Parts: sequence; structure tokens; C-alpha cells
Amino acid sequence: MHTIVLAGAEHLGLLPFSSFLQDAGHEVVLARTRGEVVDLLQRGAGQALIICGRLADGSFSDAIRAVRQARDLLLTPCLVVGDSDDRIDRIVALELGADDFVSRDTSDRELLLRVRSLLRRAHPPRPEADAREKFGRIELDRAEHRVWVDDREIGLSATDFRLLVALATPAGAVHRRAPLEALLSGEKPGAGARWLDARVSRLRARLLAAGGQVETVRGVGFRLGVQPR
Repeated sequence: MHTIVLAGAEHLGLLPFSSFLQDAGHEVVLARTRGEVVDLLQRGAGQALIICGRLADGSFSDAIRAVRQARDLLLTPCLVVGDSDDRIDRIVALELGADDFVSRDTSDRELLLRVRSLLRRAHPPRPEADAREKFGRIELDRAEHRVWVDDREIGLSATDFRLLVALATPAGAVHRRAPLEALLSGEKPGAGARWLDARVSRLRARLLAAGGQVETVRGVGFRLGVQPR
């Protein structure tokens, strides 16, 4: 079961959408403004977003911009239900970062299938628990090249993933700069200390709330803290 933020100017007009989503086993949270949408998603009150036409404080495009401008919501699944199957609206929605677009006359069955497909891509089934290693707020599956922070999967580049795995082997230990630079040197031959610092900063940013677990040991290197911070 997933929780979906359903956004539109008038809650009364959202009730049909809300009802059939709930009948399909989802929880629904309603929002009228883009500020409410961003707040709900950032608080973890929804795992996906459906925007139905205009919001009380702007168009669907304003809502998409607000969500995608929040760095921690870049990967939130977003589907737009337009007032019509207008080609321009569809293009605008997809260009701004929506994952899918349908018109209001789309059948409930098709809409539900699209929602399920979107959620399946964004929240794939969890692997077996014994395949995942836990380090504070971070969980890591080396074989599947997957990472979760607070049970939310995040995307890492191949380089960032290699750096995280190196710091986790073993976690809590201090990893000196030279071996880390040697490990990653194939990504950028001749790269120096500043490049390693930039990669560490990037990894911290990608780990969101768990970024503080990547600790700097001055004059030596880095370590992955095993306790949440």
C-alpha cells in the first residue's frame, strides 16, 4: 500500500479520484496549494503525487516546478491529470518533470494502471533483508547496487556508489585519502585531493539526511559513521 498526495483546487472535485484510489488499497492525502504539496511530500506524508488540473494558487505547471525545485523531491513520482488531452499541456508537464500525463476522461482502470506502473518503477520491491547491510540511517545492497536512507531508495552514480562501498568496508574505520584516491582514479586520471573532496561532498548531498554519517578525519581521510546523526 502506498500513500498518494492528491492535489487540486477543489477537494470536492477530487473525491471521485480519491475514492477509487482508496478502493484500490492506497491511502490518499488531499492538498489544495503547491505549498501544501511540497510540505506533505517533504514530511513523508506521501510517496507519490497526482495533480488534477489547477491548484488554488496556480497551474499544474507551477506545482511541478515547486516540487522539482525541492532537491529532496526530485525523484518523487508525479502524474498530472489534465483538464483535456491537450498536446501542449502534455509536453509542458513532461518537460517540467512530471512522469506521466493523462486527461480527465481517462477511464478509472487506465488511470489506476498508470499509477501502479509509476509506483512500481519508483518503489521496486525490497530485496531479501539479508542482502541489505545497515549503517545507521543508511542501508546498502552491494549486489544490486542499491542504497536506502530512512527506508527511501536514493539514486547514486557509479562513482558515488563505489565511494560509499569503500567507506563501508568496514564502516566505522578511518579510510585514508590515498587508497580512496587510487580506488577512484580510473574515473578521472590525474585527479587530486580536491577532486576527492568534491566527490565526498557530492556523496553527502546525495545521502540527504544521512549525509552527516560521512565524516572527515582531518589530516587522515574519511569514515562512515554507523550511528545516525
